[in-house]
Amino acid sequence: MKTAIATALTAGFLLASTPVVLAEDDNGWSGGAELGFNRSTGNSETDNLLARVVVNKKFLKWSNEFKIEAIRSSEDSVRTKESILFEVQTNREFGDAYYAFGNLRHNDDKFGGFRTQTTLSAGLGWNVIKEEGHNLNLEAGVGYRRSEEQGTGIKTTEPTFVGSAKWGYQATETTELSNNFRVETASDNTFLENEIAARVAINSTLGLKVSYLVRNNSDVPVGTEKTDTLTSISLDYKF
Repeated sequence: MKTAIATALTAGFLLASTPVVLAEDDNGWSGGAELGFNRSTGNSETDNLLARVVVNKKFLKWSNEFKIEAIRSSEDSVRTKESILFEVQTNREFGDAYYAFGNLRHNDDKFGGFRTQTTLSAGLGWNVIKEEGHNLNLEAGVGYRRSEEQGTGIKTTEPTFVGSAKWGYQATETTELSNNFRVETASDNTFLENEIAARVAINSTLGLKVSYLVRNNSDVPVGTEKTDTLTSISLDYKF
């Protein structure tokens, strides 16, 4: 209960730190929703579901991003994966090249090595490439991560270094390529996440997206896997 309250207060702090951002509508809202479902039958039946919503709000030198993601997988009617991810980030720009950020990320996974992982971090970002149709952002910061092991229920809180690289490229008029990488390294465990994706536009708002997501923990409880992967074909809606 204390953890849930602390997480809620932290999220409130990140949102409240930029009240004018949410009150004004100078730059408007943007974002997208993604839904993918894959099913195979035969000697075995498998299905995978990916649902994701990302919302952005910008105003002057401030920007906010909110992300919710749900993943579910099953094989022969037996659930093998079920996770929900929540993430919020607030940026404050300093010129065109640099910005400061605050990030709160919480992942709840019923089948992973860790039942929950919550990371609160802050740091600096660098717009290495910021062009029409091409961008690359690098981020580095420090924070704290609280983890709960699957099965044992052992909880660990430790300082962590957080780094990320976000790349996007408009390859053709209708094709977009992207790669998002994140690392959280601490004394007990290093977490890595990478998603590579290609999106082909169907019209001005709808697109078909193919993605490959990898999540890895270097040190997990006995009986659980270090790496989870998900290959998905999704309908992607942008606004």
